[in-house]
Amino acid sequence: MFNINDYLKKFSKRMGEVSSVKEYVIEVIQKTTKASLKKDDIEIKEGTLFLKVKPIVRSEVFLKKEAILKLLEERGIHCIK
Repeated sequence: MFNINDYLKKFSKRMGEVSSVKEYVIEVIQKTTKASLKKDDIEIKEGTLFLKVKPIVRSEVFLKKEAILKLLEERGIHCIK
């Protein structure tokens, strides 16, 4: 018999991982730039980070991209381009 609870546990674990990665990405961006971000402001799809913020904030993050990626790699997050 199919147990829906066991099936949904797979997704809840994955959602927790994504949530913690988002939190760390936000922390690194805020540490590196003057941007103030919330969880809803970022989205990670297939290793690409999408910012749903004003263009000036995106530009600042892009200018600091190398420093941000370096900090993320030090933490072991290699999935973001």
